[in-house]
Amino acid sequence: MFYNEYFIAADKHLHFCQWIINKYPWSENKTKEQDYMLAEIYYLSGYIVEGLTVYSIYKLFGWEKNKNVMDFDEDFLKRSHFLFYKSYKGEKGEAKYFVKGHKFKEYKDALIPKVESHNIPYIGSNIAINKTIKNLLDEWEPGLRYKSVATDLTKDVAKELVDTCYRIYEAVIKNIGYDKN
Repeated sequence: MFYNEYFIAADKHLHFCQWIINKYPWSENKTKEQDYMLAEIYYLSGYIVEGLTVYSIYKLFGWEKNKNVMDFDEDFLKRSHFLFYKSYKGEKGEAKYFVKGHKFKEYKDALIPKVESHNIPYIGSNIAINKTIKNLLDEWEPGLRYKSVATDLTKDVAKELVDTCYRIYEAVIKNIGYDKN
């Protein structure tokens, strides 16, 4: 797996969430099916932000484009404190931040020295985002896939969440860049 695949996954999830918001036949009366759609938006939004954050770490700290992210790289670990796995048997060092942990809120700490001057909402800037959206992102975790209903999420909040993900996505493209290869 190469680091640009995190961006590709985030792009795919973002477009699907935008499709749900814009094309799904929402009704005035909230239905169980709508709750499922809202839960899916929330679940995928975390993967959008995680994918963009992980991609940004690999790119900004100089991971080689054609190197598998599951490989151990001691120099990269020293620069970023970040790896795919927390530790590798027989290798020196343990990552403070690691992809398999799915704790993108903590990954932001690894990025702060690199993105303070970039205007990337939520990830590394002082651009304010809606407090409800920030709380949703802060509380996100992969276990949400086992929860089928997001009864406290409304279409309006879900739309704001997707719009925030889009602003993060656009800011990553503008400030960090996207390598298609």
